[in-house]
Amino acid sequence: MEKVIGITGMGCEGCAAKVRKALEAVPGVKSVKVELAAKRAVVEAEGVADQVLLDAVNAIGKYRAESIE
Repeated sequence: MEKVIGITGMGCEGCAAKVRKALEAVPGVKSVKVELAAKRAVVEAEGVADQVLLDAVNAIGKYRAESIE
């Protein structure tokens, strides 16, 4: 299932890479595409609760995952 996560605080490709790496580390995540300009990440995942994805981004500290569509 594809989920789109709204993320604030990303300002460069390095930020996007950190977010991508954090989401890819979540068990059940199959793919991650971080769109820096759109301030979002598109995640393909199976059996992963929305809160787990939000927590993975928020645990980084600098970025805030605010919503999932």
